[in-house]
Amino acid sequence: MAKDELHLFIGEWGPYQRRLFFLLALPLILKGFQIMQSVIVFHVPDHRCQVPGLHNDTFIMQNEHHRQLVNLTVPKDEHTEHGYAECSVFTHWNTTQGSSNETTSSNGTDESMEDTESCQSWVYDFTDFDSSFITQFNLVCEKKQFRSHLNMIYMAGNSIGGPLTGLICDWVGRKTVFCIANMLNLVIGVASAFPPSPEVFFVYRFLMGVMGTAIYLSAFVLAVEFVGPKWRTTAGSMATLFWLTGPFLVAGLSYFVRHWQYIQLIGTVPLVLCIGHWWLLPESPRWLLLKKGTKPAMKVIRRAARANKLSLPPSVESTLEKNAKASEASVKALHIVQQLLQHPRLLIRTLIIFFNWCVISMTYYGLSLNVGNLSGSLRLNFLISSVMELAGYLLAWFLLERLGRKRSHCCFMLVAGTSCLSTIFTVAFGGKDLGWATTALAMVGKLGISASYTSIYLISAELFPTVMRNFGMGCSVTLGTIGGVMSPYVADLALLVEGRFSRAVPLVVFGGLGILAGLSSLFLPETLHRKMPDTMEDAVNFKERDEEQKDAESAMKTLQNRVVPEHIPLYGKSVTSAA
Repeated sequence: MAKDELHLFIGEWGPYQRRLFFLLALPLILKGFQIMQSVIVFHVPDHRCQVPGLHNDTFIMQNEHHRQLVNLTVPKDEHTEHGYAECSVFTHWNTTQGSSNETTSSNGTDESMEDTESCQSWVYDFTDFDSSFITQFNLVCEKKQFRSHLNMIYMAGNSIGGPLTGLICDWVGRKTVFCIANMLNLVIGVASAFPPSPEVFFVYRFLMGVMGTAIYLSAFVLAVEFVGPKWRTTAGSMATLFWLTGPFLVAGLSYFVRHWQYIQLIGTVPLVLCIGHWWLLPESPRWLLLKKGTKPAMKVIRRAARANKLSLPPSVESTLEKNAKASEASVKALHIVQQLLQHPRLLIRTLIIFFNWCVISMTYYGLSLNVGNLSGSLRLNFLISSVMELAGYLLAWFLLERLGRKRSHCCFMLVAGTSCLSTIFTVAFGGKDLGWATTALAMVGKLGISASYTSIYLISAELFPTVMRNFGMGCSVTLGTIGGVMSPYVADLALLVEGRFSRAVPLVVFGGLGILAGLSSLFLPETLHRKMPDTMEDAVNFKERDEEQKDAESAMKTLQNRVVPEHIPLYGKSVTSAA
């Protein structure tokens, strides 16, 4: 009996699995919340320099006298929506007299209306929000790059946290990493709401990137390993939908919560409810069999079988012990990178998975960077984006069980890539009149690339063996974040290439890579309803074994029917043993 047949003893999807998903829901929701709350936390409202000496200055003009003061002190700038310079004031403004200190240059011009200097204070448009991290620390003008650095350091935390927490997860267990990461995230998140300086917040941001990856990876792998093959798509899709609930909450709360610190606390404080997860959450029986032996695994298996009203055959413990001993040597001798290099087939599959992760992340962020923002309010744009992501995840949930993993994933990537390439025509040949077409294509691409996130998570979890599943998933996430970091640099190709099609060059790169990644996924084996590999040898020999799996399930059911009393529910059905 392979360890993938554990679901024959604990059930594929029953009350025990549903309780597990209930426990995983809150941290995953808050993970999505914390990522998307940056739209509010790092919001940069319209702003201009404050009138020197006018302490009650506001962005909105109070009266005509106020407007005259602003005109005398702040230069005009046609490139801003409000018409005033954001980073400079006239040099010769006399704050004491309340008028400009008029001097005339040799050519007869008014120097007070020519010479400017950088301003040291600003007023902001608080129409959307009363405060953001940017306005609190005045991270505008010369400091505006700090906002980009905050996003970059979060991605760096994801990059480092992926393989690091993956290795730790395979070493100490999925549950341990999940619980510790939640508590650290709670502490760091609360501290992030009261940063003494931007530099300290910079460190907090990095640590939250590491913890966020640890939470999602450990939860996703734990969820997938507890369900049977037929329910893995549901498990992966539910984890993704939990995550997507976070952005919808951010969009809704943005209408009522106007301070960035409150948003930060709302996305963190509920993790207090997860303290009890250490006692309520089970460890993966797969991991226990490989790392801790049969006895700890049997405790979880018995508890799950009892909750799902299933009966265990007497031989289950001895059979699991034999399998654990058979796998022990390979686990101790495992050197993941060396093993990958020794098996070209497994190496090629791994590289294809990594390539898809990188392109998916790059394309996801690239769509937002290159097709422009939707018209309308910030909140409405954010809501539309979340709706398209939800549609993509639901589409993935529907098709992954019907078309299979690799064909569905290929279709998702081709839709995203083709949509990206199609925007060439609206960008290169159209103006504002075709803005609606560009937006429509971008949203179709957003739907496709969102669906591909679900499929690539599932494919990765089902192809990597148990002994390196978290490590492989961690490396995949790292490659994904690297793709996200590369995205703005690819977008800058529009500035380096001259000519009519310069703005379309980044879209060609994103679309072309998306199509290439989608086609490359066809070289991966189909994993729908297949046994997940446990050892490196299982992964190398992974193939579509429908008949073998059916024979194994049939034999196991025959074995259980011999020991199950009459009218005991088995696999969710009532069976009666033969007379």
